[in-house]
Amino acid sequence: MGREMASPEHRRESDQRQLLELIQTYIHAIDVAVNMILTRALATANPFRAWCDGQVATKGKLGPFKGTFHFRGHGCVIVFASHRIEFDFGPKGRHDGFTAYYLRRHVELNKLLRRQFRDLEISEGMNRLEQEGLIFQPEWEPTPHLFYLTAPGIERLQFFEASNA
Repeated sequence: MGREMASPEHRRESDQRQLLELIQTYIHAIDVAVNMILTRALATANPFRAWCDGQVATKGKLGPFKGTFHFRGHGCVIVFASHRIEFDFGPKGRHDGFTAYYLRRHVELNKLLRRQFRDLEISEGMNRLEQEGLIFQPEWEPTPHLFYLTAPGIERLQFFEASNA
């Protein structure tokens, strides 16, 4: 006998779980890139503000991290250890925002993530997460296009992590 098809409700929960895991993976990658690499290499607590103020170059090498950075618009591209991360900064240099485009790029640029998330409908899934109050788009300047996890979204991620343990 073949495997039974998952119910639509089970499929939605599985997609929601996968998308939240992708968002978490993306935010973590940015956090590592900014806090552990960019701030150390540029010796500043707020790399985006330093770039806007002309205190750091638009692009350059990441010193001992054997990588490069390139500020553009309201964001940055960081390449290190064969990883490439693209993101935009939110207000006051925060870097936990995301868009469907950046999540898709993150999957495309990372071979391991392609295997895990290649069939995920990111835009459609983000619409559902927003309707369920798990993400929101506050339209904060300077990057009103960014979405952020809500407290219920973070709680849902923690629930999924606990159920995996």
